[in-house]
Amino acid sequence: MDDHDCMTFLLIYKGKQLIKDFKITADDKVLTIGLLRSNDIYLPDDKHFVSRIHAAIIRSDLLGKKNSYFIRDLGSTHGTKIGKTYIRKKILHDGDKIDICDYTLVFKQSTLPEYTCKGLSLDEIYGKLSSEEKSKQATIRRPERQIHMGQLNQEKKEFVSNITRSGLGADFLENPSVFMNHLTKLLRVEKYVVGYSKDGRTYLTYQSGFERESIYCSEEFLTILWEKGPIKQEAALWIPLPDNGFLALFRSIPPAFENEDLDFMCYVYSRLMTLGNQVNELYELTSWPSNMVGIPNLKKQCIKLAQIENMENNDVLIMGETGTGKEVIARFIHENSGKKHGPFVTVNCSSLPRELAYGELFGYEKGAFTGATTKKQGYFEIADGGTLFLDEIGDVPENVQVALLTAMQQKEILHLGSEKTTPINVRILAATDRDVEQKMQDDTFRRALYERFAHTIIVPPLRERREDITLLAHYFLDKYSKNTRAISREALQYLREYDWPGNVRELQNIIKNTILSGKEIIFSWDLPKKLIHFTRVQQVEDRIQKETTLKDKQIAEIIKVLNETRGNVTQAARILSVPRSTLYHKVNVHKIDLSVFK
Repeated sequence: MDDHDCMTFLLIYKGKQLIKDFKITADDKVLTIGLLRSNDIYLPDDKHFVSRIHAAIIRSDLLGKKNSYFIRDLGSTHGTKIGKTYIRKKILHDGDKIDICDYTLVFKQSTLPEYTCKGLSLDEIYGKLSSEEKSKQATIRRPERQIHMGQLNQEKKEFVSNITRSGLGADFLENPSVFMNHLTKLLRVEKYVVGYSKDGRTYLTYQSGFERESIYCSEEFLTILWEKGPIKQEAALWIPLPDNGFLALFRSIPPAFENEDLDFMCYVYSRLMTLGNQVNELYELTSWPSNMVGIPNLKKQCIKLAQIENMENNDVLIMGETGTGKEVIARFIHENSGKKHGPFVTVNCSSLPRELAYGELFGYEKGAFTGATTKKQGYFEIADGGTLFLDEIGDVPENVQVALLTAMQQKEILHLGSEKTTPINVRILAATDRDVEQKMQDDTFRRALYERFAHTIIVPPLRERREDITLLAHYFLDKYSKNTRAISREALQYLREYDWPGNVRELQNIIKNTILSGKEIIFSWDLPKKLIHFTRVQQVEDRIQKETTLKDKQIAEIIKVLNETRGNVTQAARILSVPRSTLYHKVNVHKIDLSVFK
């Protein structure tokens, strides 16, 4: 089937009920799937098994054909499966069935079948089906939810919870060194072996830390291991594996293994035993087709602005804090506009020397000033037929602002040292992180220039769009790393709770720096300490705020009742259902003067 004739769509089922067909168009470069209504594919779920932003389907023309896609799990709680296997990132083929909790999304690349659903939105159909679902007992979908990890420290809990979801278990099945490097650091183990028994003989498939020692396990010992489960000795832990396999961990120096270590390995063992084969496809650098990731409402606004080519004034001013991605938005508008085949020229206005700014923007003639030995085109002419992006337009020198306003209004420029104007066909996109209103009050930015921009985009800071953090983190992960496959759910939580003063640029730098080690999975302890510290401080502040709020409510309730009883503590205690001594204690603690009520 020719790529151009290929129609791509998803058939969305809940159980066996087909509830929606979703056509994927050429403009759908990144489709998010999840519980939030802002997702491109919204999956209602009153049991909250579906994560807020669960997965993404991404168009990629680099996979060998033009109409190709891959799916990316975004660190979801309950995972994404194709068939019976959990996936992190996988190329999609015609007929693939994507399981997300109670939903199945069938990926099709052919003509639409006759049995399509039309006329009802997904949440309407879900409302009808949910009454049937509520009568059924909720099913826990992942084995780790049934196991309580007790007093394990945070790092061990995070390791266990990510064996299946982030692919640690798959790493063990494919390449034990990756899995064991994580495990040995957590347990402070110096030596280990991985092996299996067959026909009464022991075979070692992987070992580390042994040079001359001969390692042997009797068949009787291994039989006990497979029957009873993990075994703890003073300096060794033995763990059974599927298919007559075993894993042995050794400490050559104290301390001895403790019961907590055995508990930890029991949890690890339970996950390995329930682990199916993981799909290991598409781990190389994966280029997403657009840098415009997240902020769906803003994306729709940008597409509309991109398409207003024929209007007399289609210039756009983009405002937002440093690092929010203003240039990314400008490029997105250009790439979706009629000028996408023309040049996209970026000018950082803050770096233009004041005395040379005019000539750099509008060009100059030979001899226009000392040193002008040749005629030179300015940025306006270089961008002719395309888009000129004026970054930090708030820093344009005041003497140049008049010429800039004239060029935007008249669609023509005047070279420095010339009397003849030159027509131009350029769309102006500009950006600033400055307070434009304040600059106009200070007379450092002309109001007429500001009002010339008929369209304004305000980019919210990252702390105000935390739902985008998960998507952006995986975008940067796929963009910069060949080896790092996943981010643990706990690490994602730290990323979502951080305040991001440097916005998207700061997130980008943190992901780039974190993956330098080449680790397969980013855990919470791999993140910068400032993120961990910020989250913990925030948690303490939230607890204090909550306690303060409860205290205020309690004082207000006591005062209200004392006012009603005119300071009669006995009656007030009866109304509040507390002993009189307790009420007297609270009155003293909160320093409430009883005399004011009598």
